[in-house]
Amino acid sequence: MRLKALILTTALVTALGMPAAFAQSTSGSGPVTSPPTHRPGPKKLPNGKQIQQRKENQQTRIRKGVSSGKLSSRQTKTLVTQEHDLNKEEHGMASTNGGKLTNADRAKLTRQQNRLSKEISGDEHKQKDKPGSAQ
Repeated sequence: MRLKALILTTALVTALGMPAAFAQSTSGSGPVTSPPTHRPGPKKLPNGKQIQQRKENQQTRIRKGVSSGKLSSRQTKTLVTQEHDLNKEEHGMASTNGGKLTNADRAKLTRQQNRLSKEISGDEHKQKDKPGSAQ
């Protein structure tokens, strides 16, 4: 008797579940696809104040590198020149758009500031690793 009840229960569950399974796979809206994977949205671009703050932070890092002996005079001159060129480029970008930076301009400046930041760090480490440099 128990075996008969188990078989009937299994058949009933299968029979009730089958139409739902077929309804999903035979819908008229086309093939069933997996849900889209989550893609992070675009990173929020910095505003003018954040760009300015970052420039000031990088200038401070350069000054600290000089005072601690982690940057040579040649490295410092190169970094200061790059910072100056970046500032000129930023002003040029803003002047072509009524004094405001476009999203593309801000993205480009962010990439350039990232590169400069890595150079500051890299130059500090290069100088620190040289024999006879201040630790």
